[in-house]
Amino acid sequence: MMKYLMIVLFFFLISFSVFGQIKKGNTAISGTATLNIELDDNTGVSFFLSPSWGKFVTDKLLINANLGLSLFNDNVLNNWSISLGPSMRYYFSVNEKVSPFAITGIQYSYQDFESGFFESSHGYIAFGGGGLSFHLNDHITLDGRLVYWRSDTGPFDPSNSIRFLFGFSMFLDNKSE
Repeated sequence: MMKYLMIVLFFFLISFSVFGQIKKGNTAISGTATLNIELDDNTGVSFFLSPSWGKFVTDKLLINANLGLSLFNDNVLNNWSISLGPSMRYYFSVNEKVSPFAITGIQYSYQDFESGFFESSHGYIAFGGGGLSFHLNDHITLDGRLVYWRSDTGPFDPSNSIRFLFGFSMFLDNKSE
């Protein structure tokens, strides 16, 4: 039953009049997910999920509210974290197939360690980079982005990384304008 409910919900969401509606007043719902498997001495698995919701404040400029959820587990550490913060995405051009964009953001992050080695900690995550939105149909884009990622959430030294992320976006048309 739940499977059918999810299918109906999915088609209900994409049935709105959308199509890369990258203009002032419209709403965007998007998200990314990452799965990492580390195969060194401390074999581990981490999972990151980041949904976002945003509004276009001008044509091509999207302001998002982001939520980040992550889990990490290896032979030594078990931890989870949650992060929350704004981001901005600017679309340089818009066409029926591909739309390049720049993105930047910052998030407050809290993490908790269940292994007992470290106490809980908090800090920030900052990121910036660029990407491409590929219009799959009149409703959804597949997004690829390459970002510089800075995490300073303790108890470890700050980390810097380059990340290639995949996700999706759905643009809901504001019918009142």
